[in-house]
Amino acid sequence: MATWLQSLQTKTPQEGFELAITLARKGVAYTQPSAEVRDRLRADYAGNADSLTAASQVVAIHFQTVAAANNYWMDCGRAGKPHCCHEPLDACHAAPGSGFDLMRARKEAGIRLLVLFLFMFFLLIKQLLMLK
Repeated sequence: MATWLQSLQTKTPQEGFELAITLARKGVAYTQPSAEVRDRLRADYAGNADSLTAASQVVAIHFQTVAAANNYWMDCGRAGKPHCCHEPLDACHAAPGSGFDLMRARKEAGIRLLVLFLFMFFLLIKQLLMLK
């Protein structure tokens, strides 16, 4: 397949969420390259709440990755620019009142959320394997 992903950097969280959806869709296309097969299988999962929930979880995990790549779209206090100034994070955000502690807390919360999603995913896989 052709190179299509140039960067995880986005200007807004909305653009980041749309990129997460694109990543999820591309992941499916890489996994099952046949559009015909994907179209045929769509009927199986389109009305299945568990399948739709799993798809939403994949998008959420991708969004977590994109958000982390964009430093959660935090303002580094330099003319309202997001942290794209290419300075080390500590140099940009370490000043008192700069939001560095808030950003660290958000990242830690994001990591905890990712671990929770992964745990739920493995529980789902375990239950599916037990059904067979």
